[in-house]
Amino acid sequence: MKGKGFLKTLLLIFLLVFFAYQIFSALYQPFTTAAASYYETYNGIKSNALIVRNEKLVTSDISGIKQFVVKNGEKVSKSGTIANVYENESVSGVYAQIESLETQLEALQSLSSSANGTADLTVINTKIENKTAEIKAAAAKGKYDEAEELNTELFSLLSSKNNIVDGKSDVDSLITQIKAKINSLKSGVPSANNKITADISGFFVNEADGYESVLTTENIENITPTEFKNLKPKEVDKNVIGKIVSDYTWYFAAEFDANDALKLKEGNNYNVITGENLGKEITINLVSLNSDNTDKTVAVFSCDEADGDFSCLRRIPITVVLEKYEGLKVSNRSVRMVDNNLGVYVVSAGIIKFKKITSVYSNDEFTVCKIDKTGNSECLRLYDEVVDKGKNLYDGKLVN
Repeated sequence: MKGKGFLKTLLLIFLLVFFAYQIFSALYQPFTTAAASYYETYNGIKSNALIVRNEKLVTSDISGIKQFVVKNGEKVSKSGTIANVYENESVSGVYAQIESLETQLEALQSLSSSANGTADLTVINTKIENKTAEIKAAAAKGKYDEAEELNTELFSLLSSKNNIVDGKSDVDSLITQIKAKINSLKSGVPSANNKITADISGFFVNEADGYESVLTTENIENITPTEFKNLKPKEVDKNVIGKIVSDYTWYFAAEFDANDALKLKEGNNYNVITGENLGKEITINLVSLNSDNTDKTVAVFSCDEADGDFSCLRRIPITVVLEKYEGLKVSNRSVRMVDNNLGVYVVSAGIIKFKKITSVYSNDEFTVCKIDKTGNSECLRLYDEVVDKGKNLYDGKLVN
């Protein structure tokens, strides 16, 4: 009996070990892979730049309710109307309704185009999610006017969804209704008593900050760090209703530590990444480097890329790109040295193969590898399945 008990115990232990091994074999992965992906990064120097351009103040002493017909940062032609002036204050409220309805109409027309004129709730829900994200982003960047407009569009989308869910209307019917409301409101607006027009063409900005005469394109190229530090705006006259940015050559004046400024060279073009408000990359030319008895240097850049967003800003964070790296990104865990060759193991058609790489950039987490443009199969390619973690790897090894 004791012998049979021992054999049963031994058999049970064997079965437990066998099943444990099977489970381990099924779950254990001897290696993991990650696809080689395209990646860009850069090194640069950061600063807060002042934007300088030719700006002409728009003044008016006409009394009455001003209704702007040109949006902030929008182009206006010479002699074009900037604002209509009305005696009746109620006109302002009517135009506010019209602007709100026109914003809703634009959102609905975009929705109708995406949904091919049908009440596609999936499309509406997607647009609601996107619009909500845009509002958060605009608010986080301090662009409150833009956030307010986006909020109106969001309200329109929500109203449209409710009407469609309730079966009251579809998108095209709502568009027809809003157009009718806009036409009705416009037909009841009296003629303007007067209007304010533009003396020159350019981008209209609906405010002035007092730097218009302090910072000009004529005096900016030779500004010193001390002068830059002591810049102060002038008081804006009460009759100023805005300004027109008239010149398409703008300047960025930025202060750097003297040591960082040594990395820059007058006459060179540089790519610049603008700050959070815009998130754009532009090309600018270094016009001058100005120093005095301080440890700072003011760099003055010129730019020919006209932009309505820039016309509304005075200060903006920038990063001057000194070195840009692009290539295939792989984890540092994947990089190995085999026979004095730097490379990675990849899996292709169930076979492990070693491929050489040339590092163009590396940090503590990953390496950016040079892209081979010769078609050499021995070099790493985009989307290759790179072994991220594994042991006992060698060229030609078969894998399941």
